[in-house]
Amino acid sequence: MAADDRGARQREWVDTWRAAVRASGSAVALVELPETGILELSAAAAALLGPTTADGIGLDYLAVVERPEEAQHNVWRVTMGVVDAIHARRQFRRPDGSTMDLPTCGRAIRSGDGGDLGLWVAGAAATKDPSPGPDQILAENGGGARADGAGRSPPRVTLDGRWRVERIDTHGDEVLGYHPVDLVGTSLIALVHPDDLAVLLLAFARVTTGLKVTGRLRLCHRDGTWHSVAVVVSSLDGDGPLFFSLALTDVETSPALNGSRAGQLEHHLRRIALELQAAGVVLGPIEDDGFGVTATMSGLSARQQEVLSRLLRGERVPRIAKAMYLSQSTVRNHLSVIFRKAGVHSQEALLAQLRRRALVDPSTRE
Repeated sequence: MAADDRGARQREWVDTWRAAVRASGSAVALVELPETGILELSAAAAALLGPTTADGIGLDYLAVVERPEEAQHNVWRVTMGVVDAIHARRQFRRPDGSTMDLPTCGRAIRSGDGGDLGLWVAGAAATKDPSPGPDQILAENGGGARADGAGRSPPRVTLDGRWRVERIDTHGDEVLGYHPVDLVGTSLIALVHPDDLAVLLLAFARVTTGLKVTGRLRLCHRDGTWHSVAVVVSSLDGDGPLFFSLALTDVETSPALNGSRAGQLEHHLRRIALELQAAGVVLGPIEDDGFGVTATMSGLSARQQEVLSRLLRGERVPRIAKAMYLSQSTVRNHLSVIFRKAGVHSQEALLAQLRRRALVDPSTRE
């Protein structure tokens, strides 16, 4: 893809995030990485921090937070892919000299066509990510959405680069009442309750780091009411900024999000198991990698597995990008996910870890 096309896609990507932040009823801001300038903020965020919405755009995040050195270090950690999110209580300085103590969540938005962004959420909305228990809204989900009683998969909505409905399964009217054709071209931002937009943004941000996320949102039903819907958010594989897909299920029929204690316990145990699985590295046979092992890391996509396999064969980012028809920045984003799963911060540390594992674990030898 030409550089001009990639630039246009990146600008569209940023503009769409900005529009969603503006529409949010929660305190949300979009921040540049690694720079810390505020690109956009909601009216609720402006009310908390003090400036008007217009004056807040371009404001340096470090200029309003107490202990800016600590905040700068956390920004660096997110930028470098050491972590994808920071959760903390922080004090903010307002223009009138007062301070405000708030729970905050800062989460990376990874992009393949340009610089990454940071999503900043403060107040009650920030406590919804990540989910520490089964009755919180967001949770990691390693599987797909479950079929309904008739054996059909939940309606799946595919979005374009502007988060408009591009395609929807034919039985989607059973959830929101719309005929699928009537929803095509509709902005998802307009369908989501303003107070739930922060949840959607947190889910989308998490998906850009290679996760699949379940959540619960209020969406506008055809009859004008807000309908609580369980969603499974995933990304469509490809180069450049991600395109998102959502599977929709009535909350009452969603085993992961219903109100029964049995359903909550099952969901909670599954989430813990997934987190434990994602923390491990499993080794098995592979050919021509120089180690006599294959490093298969749970939680990685097929594309990330291929990047890892090529890395072990001695290929570097430019060659991997050319062979896989990806941009180099996309390959680096995949590597960031791989490093995080392995608990390392560099390619050299990853290779050294795999060498050690191959030597100490005879089961990984051919």
